[in-house]
Amino acid sequence: MTFDVLFSPMNIGTITIKNRIVMTAAEFSLGQASGKPTQRLMDYYEERAKGGVGLIIPGICRVNDMGGASTYTQLSMSHDYHIAPMAEFARRLHSHGAKLAIQLHHPGRQGMASATNSLPCVIPIAERFPGFVNTVFKCTPVLLSLEEKGICFSMQAPSKCELSKHGATRIHAMSKREITGALPC
Repeated sequence: MTFDVLFSPMNIGTITIKNRIVMTAAEFSLGQASGKPTQRLMDYYEERAKGGVGLIIPGICRVNDMGGASTYTQLSMSHDYHIAPMAEFARRLHSHGAKLAIQLHHPGRQGMASATNSLPCVIPIAERFPGFVNTVFKCTPVLLSLEEKGICFSMQAPSKCELSKHGATRIHAMSKREITGALPC
């Protein structure tokens, strides 16, 4: 049996992928609280690129730190300071012929209510105390309990809608000011 098609190039728009081997998205929680990729995350994906994967899609990448976190350690493209580390990440994969695709993401009603408005406080603490994020993860049952009791901020949705099957226990329709960015979301 031959695998000629599997190892043949493919185009996605104007980008040529060296083969049809795609590593689909999975969230490994290997990013920094700031949303920058860690050395461990880049090493992990670089090994897949060395192994011959043509297209690599890491886990979701938040676009907003205030109300758009699904996990404290997901990648982010919410600030200019993310550009250089993400460019380095892409360069490492490109050096082995692989391409990187990023899923820009805002969880809306399925977000982590306990992270809403708290991530900007967590980031500087995590940068000074590297083990802090592990402590936050250990507090997950407590954070979920706070969410269930409605103590956390509500999550945003584009319009009034029913609650998600998982995630926030309270949601609100975004105001025009939140949509236009006049208020942090």
